[in-house]
Amino acid sequence: MLETSQSAFSRALLNPDIPTPQGLTSWNGKGVDSRFGVYRNNVFVGLIDALAARFPVCQKLVGEDFFRAMAWDFVRVQPPSSPLLMFYGEAFPDYIDGFDAAGSVAFLSDMARFEYARGLAYHAKDAAVLEPAHLSAVSPDLWGACRFTVHPAVKILRSRFAILSIWEAHQGTHDLRAVEVDEAQDVVIVRPELAVSAWLLPPGGAYFLQSLQQGEALNRAVQKGATVPGFDLTACLALFLGQGVFQSFELIQEERS
Repeated sequence: MLETSQSAFSRALLNPDIPTPQGLTSWNGKGVDSRFGVYRNNVFVGLIDALAARFPVCQKLVGEDFFRAMAWDFVRVQPPSSPLLMFYGEAFPDYIDGFDAAGSVAFLSDMARFEYARGLAYHAKDAAVLEPAHLSAVSPDLWGACRFTVHPAVKILRSRFAILSIWEAHQGTHDLRAVEVDEAQDVVIVRPELAVSAWLLPPGGAYFLQSLQQGEALNRAVQKGATVPGFDLTACLALFLGQGVFQSFELIQEERS
């Protein structure tokens, strides 16, 4: 009975179309509906505030009023499934894709994906970073047999918009009016130590890194990256080693045979 009552309470709390659950009382027996309504509103406001903190640039792009109205509707149909609010909002980018009123800002959902990925990177497990000197100790003719372990904070985002440039412009680093919004960008998000950062990937870099992240040896990952014109292995490795993309590596015996 208690479990049923708690379930009914939580459903009503996150759905304003459901009336006040039966069995609730107040100290004087009055105002139960209004008091429950206030409590429900406070829960909604708290969840909307959490989304605004998680997607600050998205809110800037559409304005606070629009964002909060959209977030209110999202909370209503997608309430939290976990008590850890740091992970709330995973479905928000896909929700934006289907939110007709946001259609005029075509890159809004990708910006939400970028900001959510930054949050995941921030909360990712701490891990050591591969020092370039460790790889330089391996004979170059064996590099193709290297399998890399990618740092747990690394996230890859591919967008048909200049998603990183738009985000950087909202950090005050350059003028948003100078950004070619429709320029596709592939981005890698890293957090080798305490600070999250994001970098543009060279042509083919996303395919290359995705292949490494899936456990492919370097020579096979190069083949994936080379399917994109302009792929530059040296530029990719310099970026990855310089920005802490890798945690470790190993030589695969069968690849060397």
